[in-house]
Amino acid sequence: MRAAFIETRGGPEALKVGPRPDPKPGPNDVLIRVRASSLDRLDIYSREGSHGVMRQLPYIGGRDIAGDILEIGSEARSAYPDLAVGQPVVALGAGAHAEIATAPAMLTFALPPTCDYTAAAAIPTAGRSAYDALVTAPVSRRGRTCWSSPAAAASAVSAFRSRGPPAAG
Repeated sequence: MRAAFIETRGGPEALKVGPRPDPKPGPNDVLIRVRASSLDRLDIYSREGSHGVMRQLPYIGGRDIAGDILEIGSEARSAYPDLAVGQPVVALGAGAHAEIATAPAMLTFALPPTCDYTAAAAIPTAGRSAYDALVTAPVSRRGRTCWSSPAAAASAVSAFRSRGPPAAG
């Protein structure tokens, strides 16, 4: 498979694109054909070796995955019967900046029907932050203003549709 990876720490010039071995899912994992992934600060820190993030090299970055299930681990099949081979999903996993990646089944969810792969790739990290800020954090109360990136805002809108806006308080 092709992947974006690093073999040495550094700036953007350290990033390479080329062939890497296909990942193998563990018994509690799913193997996903990646359709979209997102880039976040942890990917930058991993490439630089900064902020205390020191990955074993070579390293394929990316945690946020949107794609289709290729394979389901032996234990995940019975523990997560709603997951199926071929199913479009969004997941928080590893090695998302590649054609194929793995994710724990417990962090793999059906792609929302009104969400495309590109938008879905922002849900695990940016979406969770927006959800926390707008729904679970004490600052998210009626009458207060909160700024969010467009991708994270889309995730928050999805949360409001499923749960409703935060209660007044």
